[in-house]
Amino acid sequence: MAGDENFCTHPAHLIERLQVAYPQPRLVASTVLSNAVEDGWPPEAIWEDVVSDLDTFKDWLAICNAKARYCRTLDTKDWDGFGEIFTEDCELDVSDSGGPPPIRGRDAAIASVQAAILTAKTAHQVHLPEITINGDEAYAVWPMQDRVVWGPDRSLTGYGHYHERWVRQNGEWKIAALKLTRLHMDFQFAGPAD
Repeated sequence: MAGDENFCTHPAHLIERLQVAYPQPRLVASTVLSNAVEDGWPPEAIWEDVVSDLDTFKDWLAICNAKARYCRTLDTKDWDGFGEIFTEDCELDVSDSGGPPPIRGRDAAIASVQAAILTAKTAHQVHLPEITINGDEAYAVWPMQDRVVWGPDRSLTGYGHYHERWVRQNGEWKIAALKLTRLHMDFQFAGPAD
């Protein structure tokens, strides 16, 4: 950091740079505080902002971890684990990719997903989320790609976005609403032999 003319010593900028280098929140806090004091910032003037930013960062990481669990439990068909990621009254909308109209309720949503992919081999990936956190509610957009293989005669490779509303319940982030939008879908069907 020393000798970098473009480096700003404002605590918010320190946090941004340190969160990338040091994902452990306590280490980020102590490093930010040390650097700010060395640069003449009184600790009491920045501590509230540092703690607030770290809490937001911890929420961001918790949502990312929950979404990773979403992909893993979906692809491994761990339906109990998959269901735990949703609120009881969640709304699932996959109509943009040929699915049913929006479904309300965790049990109905999980049953619909099971019916669509129970016998398929799947791989779901999400990338670089945009997450806005406001207290106990968050909005996220995840670029996604999925591969679904129902058998040698039928498969799908899809690209799009998950648009989600998350809520914190009993200290855990859960999906309250999920809408899947598609940019492109490649279907493969085996035709009859000539």
